[in-house]
Amino acid sequence: MQKSIRILGIHLAGAHTRKSSAVRGSLLLQKCRSGVEDGQTHELYCKGLAGHFQGIPRASLTAEGEQAAQANRLPLIWEAYSADIGPSAHRDGDSRFIEVAGDLGPVDLVVIDAPLTMPPCVTCPLPCPGTRECVVPEVVVMRDAWERKRQQESDERVAQGQKADRREKRVRIPQPYLDRAYEVFARAHYDHPMISGTCEIEAALGSNRAPVTARARRLRRELLTRFPGVLVIETNAALATLGWSLSTGYKVGSLLDMKASQSGRSARAGLLKRLEQRQMAVRSATLHEQLFADFAANPAVFSAAMAALAGWGLLSGEISLHDDFLKLDAASPLAGWACVPKEAANYAWGH
Repeated sequence: MQKSIRILGIHLAGAHTRKSSAVRGSLLLQKCRSGVEDGQTHELYCKGLAGHFQGIPRASLTAEGEQAAQANRLPLIWEAYSADIGPSAHRDGDSRFIEVAGDLGPVDLVVIDAPLTMPPCVTCPLPCPGTRECVVPEVVVMRDAWERKRQQESDERVAQGQKADRREKRVRIPQPYLDRAYEVFARAHYDHPMISGTCEIEAALGSNRAPVTARARRLRRELLTRFPGVLVIETNAALATLGWSLSTGYKVGSLLDMKASQSGRSARAGLLKRLEQRQMAVRSATLHEQLFADFAANPAVFSAAMAALAGWGLLSGEISLHDDFLKLDAASPLAGWACVPKEAANYAWGH
């Protein structure tokens, strides 16, 4: 039995700009596929979906097998979008965004390309012993990742016969009042040439990202009010684009090519075409071809489309899952991490 799942991808920009976009798609779903073998990760995935997509069974790779899962996977169908969402003469940017979301219709899954949780220090009630002595689980994950990275770089220098140099740039200790564990993890695991120089993995409360993080958290609450029972998760549009490019075999020199307003149009169109050829995402007959052209022409619409596709990946077994993050919040295993395709990690250089 198949059930239609409606997915809304959101590219979120500043509240006073007109650079936000939303893309709605749908998926005929028979099973929610974790993409991992039976075990703790699969169980945490199922727990994260608890209360959502009722009546649809959960499947692991053990139950289906990878080839069967791929053969039974159905594509995301692009159905509608809204571009240049921002304040108007009679609406502030946030009110206008919620209005647009309502106009696009009811949805089951919302994917926002912005952080939806705060760095651990922000809400911590404990007496602070400092980052090196902190026992908060998320900070421990961050500190362990930092120590592994330091040791790795030290071992690499020794292997190359290099001596320690005080002037050499050091791996900075995490700042859990700005960063979350996810950002620390992402900088180490998604160090791929395609994202070099794009500065997409910013601290959740860094100077550029903080206003969007705060806005995303506020809009999430309003979306939950507008669409009771909806599952709201996050992604990183650049990492999602990287992952979908790698998983389809689409070669692009840099994600900067994808971001460029004019020169990046052909690169974005190429990836959308490859997704169609691989039967991962296709245009609905109700979405006119000339309107669909805006997916490639407008970088913000394209980012919203990549976010929607990340939602498809979460239900189709195509998303990278990590126990370190799924275990951090027992009540909400999917909170605090970004929904990113497996291939972004599988092909990354920074392990």
